Amino acid sequence: MCETTTTKKIVLYGCSEQGYAEYKYLLTAEPNAEYIFCDTIKSQDYFHDIPVISLPELYTMDRLTTDIYVYKDTETIYEKKERITLAGFTNVYPCTPGMENYYNIIWKVPNIQPELAELFEELYIFIYCDEPMARLKRPHDRISILENIFKISDVYNMLADEESKLTFCDLLRYRVSGDATFLKRRVVLPQYFLTDIFEFTDSEVFVDGGAAQGDTVMSFSDFVNNKYKRIYAYEAKNTYCIGMEALFTDERITLINKGLHSHDTTLYFYENEHGSFVSETVVTDSKIDVTSIDSSINDDVTFIKMDIEGSEINALEGARNTIQRCKPKLAICAYHLDNDLWEVPLKIKE
Repeated sequence: MCETTTTKKIVLYGCSEQGYAEYKYLLTAEPNAEYIFCDTIKSQDYFHDIPVISLPELYTMDRLTTDIYVYKDTETIYEKKERITLAGFTNVYPCTPGMENYYNIIWKVPNIQPELAELFEELYIFIYCDEPMARLKRPHDRISILENIFKISDVYNMLADEESKLTFCDLLRYRVSGDATFLKRRVVLPQYFLTDIFEFTDSEVFVDGGAAQGDTVMSFSDFVNNKYKRIYAYEAKNTYCIGMEALFTDERITLINKGLHSHDTTLYFYENEHGSFVSETVVTDSKIDVTSIDSSINDDVTFIKMDIEGSEINALEGARNTIQRCKPKLAICAYHLDNDLWEVPLKIKE
């Protein structure tokens, strides 16, 4: 008795030149499949060599075995994908222009982990499929992420534990989608003093870069039960320093009315909707004096925290000797500038 084989059915949902181009591309990978176009209302004939069916006709097909490729024409990919998924079809694939180029790039990344490759595919599809998203304050982050796949992969491979990897991936998802849920599920408190990562002694020398009005200094002191050797608090804003001088009378706390940078200079302070940063080139009315850790501290530093308005990379360079000599714990912000999420870890590794 001869076995019968069922021809695989592939439906391209949407009729346009892009759909036809995708058909030609898929044909090279699945030459023996039966290809069908689907138009929501089947208002006209599009291509003579491929049958065109309506949405009701599509719904008569097997929901578990039919492959459906969805792409944009008069409707967005998201609208079509949602409609097909609600109908119970399981093999639904968003189709984006140039996706084959993405695959050619992603597998050339050295030592890329499979889970990271899957994440980049998820991000790529999200970016180019017109899915609803929150209004992004920095929409150019999306392209920046795709342009830095190699560096992001290097950072991912550097991370030492599963929670760090999950956090890193969710930060990338947030940058692309604007969905704050990805941030909220990775919140860890207290923010800088993680006992499952750091060990603390009674002789800590804590450097607080961006001390603001002293909240982190107070949190640190409380966390170590006021048992520490010294605290160096850097803050460029004069009024904040005046407040801290009145607040802190402990002789172990040294207040430095400057920001942190790679060297001694004067910078300009710039503020926008998303956050703020300092710059040597963007001229504003706000100026701040800055210095480096290497030039202003001669102590055995055990812990450095930085939240310094986008000057983190430069300040790390200005602490190079201290970091190499003392190997301190580091808690460095990586959100002020577009590429900080991967450039800060790479600088620390360097």
